[in-house]
Amino acid sequence: MPVPALPTVTRPDAWTVVVRERAVGDEDPARAGDAVVAGWDARDWPPRLLSRTCLRSVTGNTLLEYEQWSQSPEEDHSAQGRHAPDPTRPGTGYQLYRSSATSLRQPTGCVVAVMVDLGHTDPVAARKWVDEMVDGTSEHGTDHDQPLPGLVAAHFHVGLDGSRILNYAEWTSPEAHRSAIPGPDSDDPRATGAGRPGVRVIRFLPHAQRESRP
Repeated sequence: MPVPALPTVTRPDAWTVVVRERAVGDEDPARAGDAVVAGWDARDWPPRLLSRTCLRSVTGNTLLEYEQWSQSPEEDHSAQGRHAPDPTRPGTGYQLYRSSATSLRQPTGCVVAVMVDLGHTDPVAARKWVDEMVDGTSEHGTDHDQPLPGLVAAHFHVGLDGSRILNYAEWTSPEAHRSAIPGPDSDDPRATGAGRPGVRVIRFLPHAQRESRP
C-alpha cells in the first residue's frame, strides 16, 4: 500500500502553519483520521488555506492536523503582523524558520513532532534557540556529530508569539527514530515524567493529505 502523501513543508507560498492536536480516546485511530478528512472534503475551504495533512500517532492516542496558509495582503513581515488565520478553529500558529535536509534520499515514513514550550513569549529568543540547535551550539543538542541514520530532514517552526517551537522531523520509519533516539512517545502513558520539562516528542504516521481546490 502506498504511503499517504505528506506536505511540501518548504513550499515558498506557505506563510503560516497551524497545528492542531486531538486525543483519540476509545475511537479507532484510522476511523478517527478518516472522519477528520471527511470533514475537510465536505466543506468549502477558507481562503488562503493551501494544504491539510492528517497524521496519527504510532501509539494511536493522538491525531495531528498540519495546515499551510498563504499570506494575506494586510499581513506584514513583523512578528506583530502574524496571527493564526482561522480564529474559529483553535490551533497553534507557527512560521517555518529553518530547515535542514540530510543526504538521505528515501521516502518519509514517519514524522516525529518535537514540541517545545519555552515558557515565555519572545520570538527573538525562540529563533536564537533554533539557530543554536541547527548550528550545533546548543546545550540542549545531542552528542551526535554525524547525521542520524534514518533522518531525512528537520523543519523548525517558531510559534507566532514566540512561546513555542515545533520541529517537524522526517524519518524513514518509527523504528529508525526509536533506534537512533530511544524513548517512549509523549502521548504514551509510559512517558509520564520522562524527558526534559516543556518538551514533548510524538512519532506520527502519515494518514492523509489534501491540497486546496482550484
